[in-house]
Amino acid sequence: MGSWISYTSTNYGIPLYYFDPDVELTPERPDYCSTKWELKEKIENLPDSSEKINEVRYYTHPLNWWQMSKYVLHHAFIVLETESWWWSIEKDEGGITIQRSKHLENVLDQCRRHGRITGLATWINLGVTCEKKGPSHASVIDVVNRMWREECLHSDYHFLQNNCKHFANTIYDNFVLMSNSNDVPIIEKVELPIPAST
Repeated sequence: MGSWISYTSTNYGIPLYYFDPDVELTPERPDYCSTKWELKEKIENLPDSSEKINEVRYYTHPLNWWQMSKYVLHHAFIVLETESWWWSIEKDEGGITIQRSKHLENVLDQCRRHGRITGLATWINLGVTCEKKGPSHASVIDVVNRMWREECLHSDYHFLQNNCKHFANTIYDNFVLMSNSNDVPIIEKVELPIPAST
């Protein structure tokens, strides 16, 4: 399923890879929009990208403002809590979005500097909701490397077969510790080929 990006525009002019290193402190300059190579390199070069993830959270919200329920149609995204930051990671028709902030509400309530869709307030619609959460021993760069290895970062979006739910489930299922496990799967560092110059 999509998010606000899918329903306000087509892909024209929308960056396929979007990284905002600090949602709160970078309004004076354009948000960082990159290729998949630049996205991975930017995150790898952050001094705190190796911080351990304390908790992985799985959030959903309605796709449209008029929805009274998000039981069937909703957008799903992941929020990671580390010692110093809150990160959101998500996928929709507009591409991959990774945001970071010192404050949860900055990544929870907006995507690419636009407010998230909350739908009509009813007893069956709670807007942006945490559906599940769990601990992790991985780091943010582990998550990025795993997404790269499994081609999550550069696989085409498909409304039914490769949507935001599949993307969020892949991250959650691979990086939340099970109650009978003390570790996550071993994640090798991914060595990227150098892109050919044109």
